[in-house]
Amino acid sequence: MLHENATLVDVKHEVLLKVAKAAFDGELDQAELRIPYEIIPGPNPTFRCCVYKEREVIRERISLAKNREPLTGAPCHNTVQIIPAACEGCPITRYVVTDNCQKCMVKKCQESCNFGAITMFRDKAHIDPQKCRECGKCHTACPYNAIADLMRPCKKSCPVDAIGMDENMHVRINVYVVAPALKIAHLERFQTVQEW
Repeated sequence: MLHENATLVDVKHEVLLKVAKAAFDGELDQAELRIPYEIIPGPNPTFRCCVYKEREVIRERISLAKNREPLTGAPCHNTVQIIPAACEGCPITRYVVTDNCQKCMVKKCQESCNFGAITMFRDKAHIDPQKCRECGKCHTACPYNAIADLMRPCKKSCPVDAIGMDENMHVRINVYVVAPALKIAHLERFQTVQEW
């Protein structure tokens, strides 16, 4: 069981410890159903909105510990993985217009956007997330600092800039960026992109 001040490292350690013990004892298949309840007994959540989401994150971590894709159960050999249940809470739209927008006459943000993602509404500008490609030109161009950069925490914390979004705004990991950073010798066994 985890305490309320546990970190991500504590969660990973607890899952790997329980999976390793169950595998060593030859009862991993039976323990796989039991481990999420041992780590997150409930009834109150510790880290997320509810115990069900917390247990799902633990289930997906167990799948990864067994070298299986969390959603499909297919064999997985990637060094770095995205846990879908843990990834859902991040802001999808990176750039957002705040109340600082003065709807100025110059409209530098709108002029700077090469994708036509910015339109002017009655009170302020609006960024269409379907058209925005997160280039940041509007953020840089705004003279009132009215466009906030809400970069996803995983992307912001990645030291090798390997985490990005595809055209459908799904998180992806570029293994060709990650692999040299981890000094992996056999790239052919890794997929180019892992996406959800």
